[in-house]
Amino acid sequence: RENYSTWHAGIDWEISRWDFGWARPYVAAGMGFNRFLVMSDGEPSQNRVRNLLEVTFSAEIMAGLRLFNRGEIQYHGSAYGLELSGGLLLNDNSEVALPSYTLELNEVWRPYFKIALTIGTIL
Repeated sequence: RENYSTWHAGIDWEISRWDFGWARPYVAAGMGFNRFLVMSDGEPSQNRVRNLLEVTFSAEIMAGLRLFNRGEIQYHGSAYGLELSGGLLLNDNSEVALPSYTLELNEVWRPYFKIALTIGTIL
């Protein structure tokens, strides 16, 4: 069983001069880390055996479009929006390996596309 997770913190900049009212472009950058965890079944007396646990550096850049981010769509006191973006991840995964097992997400450069639902509300 392979478990891969990424944690990033970053900043973004909304490009207000290209504001369309219902849509606004933005660019973002972030840094953080990746965590690889590979487990396998052990002997009958053991539950699971950890084969690999690695934490590596990661950074990303992205550009996208925020749709309806000013509360144009509301339902029961919450405002909903949509983000469409694409970016590139730089991962320091060149040393992450496990003999006799092929890791799926250990590329150094990985492009991606994201569709995200945003929800804003008052607690």
